[in-house]
Amino acid sequence: MMSEMDLFSEAAEIRFAKLKEENKHCYVDRKMNRIMIKTGVGGGSYEYDIDLKRCATASQCLDWIHQVNVKTWATPEIMKDFISILFRNIKMSLWSGA
Repeated sequence: MMSEMDLFSEAAEIRFAKLKEENKHCYVDRKMNRIMIKTGVGGGSYEYDIDLKRCATASQCLDWIHQVNVKTWATPEIMKDFISILFRNIKMSLWSGA
């Protein structure tokens, strides 16, 4: 079992990098268990993060989709990438009615 100190070791960084899933505008930070959205707003761009623990129900996921969608930086391309990453990183049973 990995201790908290081990999370910041060089070996852990390599393992997390191998697990990194990303597309043009989003990626999953496995260490922090968050979806990171690259806003791409000029020189003042930043990353907007969403804790995957807060995406445990279909309702919560839909709420995040709506929250991100109203952001001024949320272009259709960013939304497509965000939803793609979100759906690949939540339990499919949320959407299957199981």
